Formats: sequence, structure tokens, C-alpha cells
Amino acid sequence: MPEYGDRQPVGVPAGFKSAAGRPVYETPNDELVSEKSVTIPIENFWVNVPSIHNGYQYTEDELLNMILSGSIEPTSVHFSQEEALFEALKRSPSLLSNEEKNYGLLGE
Repeated sequence: MPEYGDRQPVGVPAGFKSAAGRPVYETPNDELVSEKSVTIPIENFWVNVPSIHNGYQYTEDELLNMILSGSIEPTSVHFSQEEALFEALKRSPSLLSNEEKNYGLLGE
């Protein structure tokens, strides 16, 4: 993974994991996040990949390099950008359990 440099953590650990098994962080804006999906074109495909790793958020260029080096794997691969974006949006609400949502941890 790239060096963190002056990069700030996305937040503080919330003390639990998402449905995908990723650590959840509480941001300074009281948002709960675990991945913040990014859709990136690679050759003739579009891939979805978490932008948060080890509590830090990475740029698309950094994520592309991480995928190509085998450091991380996409959560999904698609033939079109539209399909990839649809799948990323569909995945997001499923990452936190209904119990966390019911406790108002999403600001709902």
C-alpha cells in the first residue's frame, strides 16, 4: 500500500465491522464508513473497489496501482460503467446491519 504521508485518517474506529467484514470508522461528520466505493476503468472493464484501507482513503490513481500490483482486489467487475455504478449503489446500504441503522448510527 502507498505511504500515508500527510494523509489524515478517515475517522476513528467505530468498534465493529461491516457486513463485508471491513472495519467501520466514524468520520468527524458523524458518518459511518467502511469502504467508499470507487468505480475505475481497467482495460475493457469497470471495477468497483473500496477507497478506504487501514483507515485511510486513497485516490483513484493509487487504487488502480494497488489493483494492478495485486495489493487489493475489486469488489466487482463489470462490462459497463452504468452497471458498475448501479452495483456499487446497491451494495452500499447492505454494508451496515439493520441493528446499526435502527440505533440511528447512520443519522437516519
